[in-house]
Amino acid sequence: MPLSSRSAFDRTALVGVLNALGCFSIWGLFPIYFKILHQVSALEVLAHRIVWSVAVLLALILWQGQGQALLTAIRDPRRLRFYLGTTLLISVNWLLYIWAVQNDRILEASLGYYIIHWSTWF
Repeated sequence: MPLSSRSAFDRTALVGVLNALGCFSIWGLFPIYFKILHQVSALEVLAHRIVWSVAVLLALILWQGQGQALLTAIRDPRRLRFYLGTTLLISVNWLLYIWAVQNDRILEASLGYYIIHWSTWF
């Protein structure tokens, strides 16, 4: 591999590792954040997460000029049903996770993620 290609590969690998570490750190800090919000219901925390995620993602989509692609995707009834189904599954997952953290069930929630993750490999 030429030296210039190797350094580009090394930079890409470093960016990937740093992104992964950032994601793992944020994921590791989520329980602290949700625990701080214990006086707020899990459903309300989830609702805020959904509303603010939609706002940020919509802004990013519009900023990147992908508004037409979004409209095309949501106009297709089959895709829309798929998106709504996956949204429901992810929402239930997050609601249970937030509830578990707020009710001192962090270990059980983590074990559940671990079991589900490894059960997909076998």
